[in-house]
Amino acid sequence: MLPLTSSLYSGVFVYFFYTHTHTHTHKEKKRKEKKTLLRGCYREMTENDRGTNVEQYIGEIKGGLKPAMKITIIGVICSNPKSFAVTLLCDPMDASKDIGLLLTVNFSEKSITRNAQIAGKWGREEKNIPYFPFTAGDTFKMELFCEHQQIRVLLDGRQLCYFTHRVQPLHLVTALQISGDIRLTKVA
Repeated sequence: MLPLTSSLYSGVFVYFFYTHTHTHTHKEKKRKEKKTLLRGCYREMTENDRGTNVEQYIGEIKGGLKPAMKITIIGVICSNPKSFAVTLLCDPMDASKDIGLLLTVNFSEKSITRNAQIAGKWGREEKNIPYFPFTAGDTFKMELFCEHQQIRVLLDGRQLCYFTHRVQPLHLVTALQISGDIRLTKVA
């Protein structure tokens, strides 16, 4: 794994590690270094891993989630997507810990499901959305705005949905995980 640069952005500090199955020139590595804004671990899974190209990213939210914090995810949907997930975790190393938000995009159902896990128990799923905005092969920009009572989710500048905080206090949410049938270009 090649360690890349790190920097501070709006209270979220993340450090990327990048793993490749093929080599890059020095110029390509430098270009990728400039995109790094969060601290975490990034891995591109190959076809041998899951039968499709899948990205996995996990990063630390330094100091925990706070009102007025914004997380930006920019990427490209794979050509034959099944799903992808954005998860706000209390502890990325212990699955029994609380999950502040699991946002799952399912292409076959054309749904965006939101839920949280507290004390090992999942709450009520939320699925209502005004439209299904994702298309195979398209780029997207997803923004998660943390407010005092909820997280607002915007897609390409348009409000998509929201999720009322269930994990309290918010600073217990300390990690961001992204996985699924997408190719990430920026996480900030």
